Amino acid sequence: MTPRSRLKRQQKVDSERKARSLKKKAEKRHREKEEKQAAEKEEKEQMELVRVENETVRIQAVLGAMKEHGFKTVWQFCETFLATKHPQLSSQVTQLIRDHHPEIQHALARRDPVQHSELAIETVKGVIQSEIAALAELLRRQEKTAVSDILDAFSETGLESGLASAASIEETAPTLVEMLRESVLSKAKLAIIEEGKDLRRDHNIVIYTICCMLAFTRKEKASNLQLVIGLYLLASGARKNLVDVLAHAGLTLSYRSIIRQVKNLSEEATANIVRIFREQMCGIVWDNLNIAFRVGEQRTNNQDHFDNGTTATLLTLFCPIMKDSVQWGTLPFYWKDKRRTRAPMYELNIDVLFPKPEHTAQLRNSCLWQLRRMATEHIPGLKGMKNHIGTAPEVHPIPLHKTEQYPLPAMHIDESSINGTIRVIEEIILRVLKITPEEMKEHGLLFVDGDLLTLMLLDKVEAARRDDKDILEGLQFTIRRFGLFHCMMAGCRLVLYQYWGKLNAELCASLWKENLVANRKPMKAGWKTDKHPPWQTSHELLHISAAAHIQDAFHTYLNVENLEEWAKGVSPEEFMQVSEQVFERSFTSQAVHSIRRLDQEQRDYFYEHTLLYNRDVLVYLEYCDAIRTGDIGRVLNVLRVWMIMMRGENRMPKYADMIFETLTRLEEWAPRLCELFLNNWLVNLSGKPNGWKEVDLLQEHQNYWNKSVYNAKGSNKSWDWLSMISTCVYILRDAMRTVHEAFDITPSGNRHSSPNMAKEIALIAEYLHTEKLHTYISGRGINDGSAMEPPTDLLVMGAMYPNTRWAFHTFVPDLRKAAYATSMDTEVPEEPLEEGEESGLDSGGGEMEKENEEEEEEAADEEFYVEQEDLEADPEGFEGMHDQLLDVARGIAQALHDIY
Repeated sequence: MTPRSRLKRQQKVDSERKARSLKKKAEKRHREKEEKQAAEKEEKEQMELVRVENETVRIQAVLGAMKEHGFKTVWQFCETFLATKHPQLSSQVTQLIRDHHPEIQHALARRDPVQHSELAIETVKGVIQSEIAALAELLRRQEKTAVSDILDAFSETGLESGLASAASIEETAPTLVEMLRESVLSKAKLAIIEEGKDLRRDHNIVIYTICCMLAFTRKEKASNLQLVIGLYLLASGARKNLVDVLAHAGLTLSYRSIIRQVKNLSEEATANIVRIFREQMCGIVWDNLNIAFRVGEQRTNNQDHFDNGTTATLLTLFCPIMKDSVQWGTLPFYWKDKRRTRAPMYELNIDVLFPKPEHTAQLRNSCLWQLRRMATEHIPGLKGMKNHIGTAPEVHPIPLHKTEQYPLPAMHIDESSINGTIRVIEEIILRVLKITPEEMKEHGLLFVDGDLLTLMLLDKVEAARRDDKDILEGLQFTIRRFGLFHCMMAGCRLVLYQYWGKLNAELCASLWKENLVANRKPMKAGWKTDKHPPWQTSHELLHISAAAHIQDAFHTYLNVENLEEWAKGVSPEEFMQVSEQVFERSFTSQAVHSIRRLDQEQRDYFYEHTLLYNRDVLVYLEYCDAIRTGDIGRVLNVLRVWMIMMRGENRMPKYADMIFETLTRLEEWAPRLCELFLNNWLVNLSGKPNGWKEVDLLQEHQNYWNKSVYNAKGSNKSWDWLSMISTCVYILRDAMRTVHEAFDITPSGNRHSSPNMAKEIALIAEYLHTEKLHTYISGRGINDGSAMEPPTDLLVMGAMYPNTRWAFHTFVPDLRKAAYATSMDTEVPEEPLEEGEESGLDSGGGEMEKENEEEEEEAADEEFYVEQEDLEADPEGFEGMHDQLLDVARGIAQALHDIY
């Protein structure tokens, strides 16, 4: 063994010896500690025994003293002591309980936990029962409480139902609320609340909901919250089984109870409509509603069918002067001229046939602003200029207010015929509103809105009954007002069809080509199409195309390589100046006329087509924006131009006639009637800026809610259900929104921001720039073999319409005199009529008038015009109208110079 090994071994032995020594010392200290603790414990036990013996001696002494003083048991002494009437002792008892109540309760619980727990439960149970009973009485709904009042009073907390609030619930049931609050809030949540942070879930809503559920369980009439939740589920489209499950859980009413409440709500809404109509001036709009009924198992009396019905809405009128509703009798009957002819007759007025110079100037300024707005929105780098262009020039803005609407019960009546229109009027006036002729005369004139077919049928009924002395039968109370939304669709088709172009034409400056370039879905359009394309798709295409045309117009005028770089560095003054130059060069009639003055070989058909489209699509954009902002003066300016354009090739004569008739009536009516007519032509259901929309669009939206959202499914789908639910559509929708807000729920609806269309705009703008469609090229479209037809200016073509013989033939009297030739036949004397026999002539709208109406409509649709030789053969045809025609001719010459 080496010395080193011996050293290591010796160190190991020493280490083990030292460890054993330390272990023995530790064991010794542990034994000493245990012995000391045992001694201390024994000493404490001895002291405790001594204390217990001393306490026992004292307690026995006290018990002996109690017995000596006549108290047989300890409880008898405690009962006497707690119930003492001595002032000093009573005060001591009160102070004892106040200071040592927790200790007493804990001492009793330690002595007998079971008995103490049962006693506490009985005590709390009595308190909770009494509080729930008081809460049920607080939340109990009175017999005559209207369902609509409960919905209106439903507050942001979701629990204020008009009869109770969160504060009153806590005041009525403090123990219940506090017990629930302490049970659901952990220490961590309490710490979060103390720090001022919000929890993910509002615990107060849960607590108050539980209180309402308990009250509803105690008394079924305390069901305000359950009623609101039930209507919310119905409005959200919840299934019957789901509603019944939640009803058994006490969160809502049963499905049958909800339907009963909806019936009550419908009756209340109908009664409210009757009351509203008798308190203020109102208007009515109606539209057709088509519903397909599908039957799974068809039988002879139960098959698939398609029903046509009608929905209507009552609208209260707004007074722009008083900033309030219009009082009864504000529109007396004598403000409307009595109808004496089948067709309405008007005097031709040059101020109606063509826009006045001030109207032309207003429209020009508005279109220039639209150009600048579109440029700032769709040219990259120009967004900063939006603050410099300001708002659109105002002409006649409607004062901001909130329009009140009241849907009427849906009617299983097809209004697309004269008889159907009569039935609709009778249903609304006589059965729903329950108006008598005397009440209607006190109410005054009634604005009736609708689409073109509705107003044409109404006009025919009024014409046929013009000699009826009864106010209701003769429809003497109606003021017809066409729908601006349907007119917008007509204007959209006017621009789309006129500039759609020929399919597959090479180098074609047309909308079909732009639709193809933008990679959009192909669609059929044009004047010869057999089916109208969807309006929304057409409307979107015009907006995309207009933005691209404006972008390329700026690019072409500036002649720069990168338009975005110019936009980033342009000053506000330069932008305003350049935009006006672009407008004058590419978006006005004067720009087109300057090209058309050239020789035929030098004209550029593609350039002319582009300029005409730019002008007309900008007018369409102005119409859409004017409606959105609620400026009815700007709307009228566009209608004056559209009336002329729709006469261009006689493509839309009925809309042109309707606009002409409206503009003429506005010139002839009393100023007060015109004021109320115009200021109630648009509605604003939100009362917010830029929240305006057309009256007929409002009715279309109601049809959507009736047909697609709240209509029953399967065998439950019926007109009885639709008639009931139609009056509650907006009440249920508002209830759904209120519950969402009350419980802080973000509704997952179908609202979304419009997808970015910058890519489509860029594609079309690149195509326009490549084809140089905003650049004049002599002879293009004429000598290049493209065989493009000369573009038609609808404005110029329409301005020539008043010079035709049949111009406005529906609205002017026929002054021609019939001349009868001498008959060669033997004259047969006319036999007198027998008593009670009719002559066969019906001057009040019989068969002859119906034939005349059909002939006139066919003549208008066939674009029939009388030739010059016909005028020469009938020299008396326009006798007495020479001065009027000369005035019209002079006005045409002036208007062609000033128009637009």
